[in-house]
Amino acid sequence: MNRRRSLLLLSVILVVNVLNAINVEQYSVYEIELKGIASGNPFKEVTLAAEFKHMNRSLYCEGFYDGDGIYKIRFMPDEPGEWTYITKQY
Repeated sequence: MNRRRSLLLLSVILVVNVLNAINVEQYSVYEIELKGIASGNPFKEVTLAAEFKHMNRSLYCEGFYDGDGIYKIRFMPDEPGEWTYITKQY
């Protein structure tokens, strides 16, 4: 199980991005798609999330396994402006 988490961590590598640069509108869905392992039971063995920040706010969104080695995190900004995020695997 630790090997699987390490592999996912290597494939995820903490990502920081500015949502404003991608022109995500307020209340539109922004989706992060990450590639990782598909062996074992990724539904139970991998936990993934993202922390989204805007000014002095932080929001956490949990990710999910979508099949075929693809993991996703979905976020809907409720305020306009610059949002940043960092993905986390634990």
